[in-house]
Amino acid sequence: MKIAHLMNKLAQAESRHRADVFLAPALGVGGVTVRVAGVVTRYELPGRATGYGVFRADGGRAAWVRRATLAEARAYRAVFPARPVYLIAPADDGWLAWPAHGGDARFGDAALVTVCFADDVQPFDRVDTRFDGGHAWFDGLDDRRDCETARHLRAAVRDRQEPDAVTMPGLTPEHRHAYRLAWRLLTGHAEAPAPPRTKAWEVAGLNLGPG
Repeated sequence: MKIAHLMNKLAQAESRHRADVFLAPALGVGGVTVRVAGVVTRYELPGRATGYGVFRADGGRAAWVRRATLAEARAYRAVFPARPVYLIAPADDGWLAWPAHGGDARFGDAALVTVCFADDVQPFDRVDTRFDGGHAWFDGLDDRRDCETARHLRAAVRDRQEPDAVTMPGLTPEHRHAYRLAWRLLTGHAEAPAPPRTKAWEVAGLNLGPG
């Protein structure tokens, strides 16, 4: 009886949801997801829409209605916990990053994460993200970031300095680990931890701007 009640409640929630629009981020492939009555529902998304959008459910598909406003996108991210990270390198689906707090276990089993929708950023920037359990959404530059340290690490990469040769007062273990991962990407040097065999690690090089 309890199961039947829950199923009926979910069916009613889905019915109301299908009559309304919903906001979700789209990554260009893989569809979009939305939580209905506590259950995550996935919809196919025709085309390659990217960014925060407002959608309407249409059967098993989501129809694009309009692009979400900045305020709507901010409100969407605000429901998820904040997780600061150090950016490492750009990849096809975002920026590879390492947690700013000691391999933050709150990211789950895989501490190395991909930050989606990061704009106007550079390697080793410390940024705020919102983690929904599957994706880390860019939420802005961290106000506590150390710009001088980030510039120093970018210069070290340009000079091809080996990880153990990088010195600077105030470097944290997280800074050093992020640098080792960047070094591995750029050189394939065996000293650094080998990255997982995923498409995200097929990066030709770091996009390093001035300073």
